[in-house]
Formats: sequence, C-alpha cells, structure tokens
Amino acid sequence: MAGNLFDFNDPTVVLPSRFVVDTNVIIERVFAALIPRTPVPNPLQAQQAAGFFQLLLTSNMTGIVTPTAYAEIIHVVVGHLLKRFGSRQSPRLSGRQVYKRFPGYIKTLEPILQQLRFFLVTSGLLVISPDELRPIDPATTFDGHLIELCCDYGLDTADAMILFEAERLGIESIVTMDGDMQRASADLNIYTWI
Repeated sequence: MAGNLFDFNDPTVVLPSRFVVDTNVIIERVFAALIPRTPVPNPLQAQQAAGFFQLLLTSNMTGIVTPTAYAEIIHVVVGHLLKRFGSRQSPRLSGRQVYKRFPGYIKTLEPILQQLRFFLVTSGLLVISPDELRPIDPATTFDGHLIELCCDYGLDTADAMILFEAERLGIESIVTMDGDMQRASADLNIYTWI
C-alpha cells in the first residue's frame, strides 16, 4: 500500500473509518483535561488536540489506542505525578527517587488513573488489549520485524511498536503530532498538523 501525509490544517481532510491515535495526541488532551499544567508547554498542540477530540465526539468516530500507546500514556502520567510529588519534598526528589523511596505512592494514584481510563473511553477512544491483535505472520518474527520497522522509518521502538500493532489490527492510518511518524507516510496514511 502506498501511504499519504494528510494535514489537519486543511479543512477538506477527512479521517477514514479506522485509525490509530498516537500517544502524543492523547497526552496533550489528557494533561489539559485531567492534569492541568501551568503554563501549557505547547499551547498550539494543546489546541490542536482539543480540536481533534472535538471532531471525534461530534462525528461519532472512534480512535484506536494500541496496547503500546496505552502503556505509554499511563507511563507518562505516572512519571509526571511522581515528579510533581518529588518537587514538593525537601530535599527535592526526582520522579525515579520517589518511585524507589515511596513504593506505596503509585497506589494513591489509582483514582486518577481510573479517571484517565474513563476519560479515554468517553472521549471517543477504544483501548485495544494485546489479545485483540492479529497473530504475527509466521513468515515474520517479532524481533526481526520490529528491527525492520525501526530501521525502515528511522523510528524508536515505541513508535515502531505502535505501527506494528496498527499493522496487526489491519489499520493503515495513524493520527499523530510526532514529526518522526511522518517518515512512515510512504507506506501508511499519516494524519497530522503540518
């Protein structure tokens, strides 16, 4: 399949019926809605993410969140909250130090993480579990194909895993704010803001 690059700044761009939503788009919306930051690191991206989620809700579309993207979302939120907790300690602690010294702290985050889960579902996203992915083609090994995706598109392993999971779902369209993912547009449909 030949891919394309679609710019959401073009009002004529229409999403396909099935698409994967990259972690970065979701994180922008999650932080704006659930974990306010002052100031917002990138107000333009926060505005773009809000517009995308508004489109999801008004058009009754459902964006797919792969297992890797979901794990990344939880990781980023927990990391942010660990760091924020550590910044209130004396002496100041890094998120990693909080994680090591206060193992029970993450348990206190469960209500926020459950709220995050509910937020994703009510925002027009569907989180896919690993058992919903198609089996890997017997002619392809997991380890070899992941390396191929990393090298073919010049991506880190998390981005390559999201592409791999989209492939295993039979989805050829990705919504992303990550400029690196644009390198996959030769073979996939990449929807982004240029």
